[in-house]
Amino acid sequence: MDTVDYVKLGLNILKNEVANGEIVTRLFMYKDNTLVKLVEDYSPFANEKYMSKDLLNSLKNGLTLTKELSDELNMFKIDKEIRL
Repeated sequence: MDTVDYVKLGLNILKNEVANGEIVTRLFMYKDNTLVKLVEDYSPFANEKYMSKDLLNSLKNGLTLTKELSDELNMFKIDKEIRL
């Protein structure tokens, strides 16, 4: 049985990327060529300098994004893949 907390692992990896000067907001984690988890963390951009108030509110409250807000969020998707 796999007891790895992939969310915690992914968030730690994303934080380390930022600490090393590389901002990654979406981490695709693969094990045996199978996607086991996608972890997203937009916190480096989660302020009014980068995002609209509506997008920040929607993300904070887990609301469904409109097409316009989804398009805005797409600007902050910086992907990385890792193999476990």
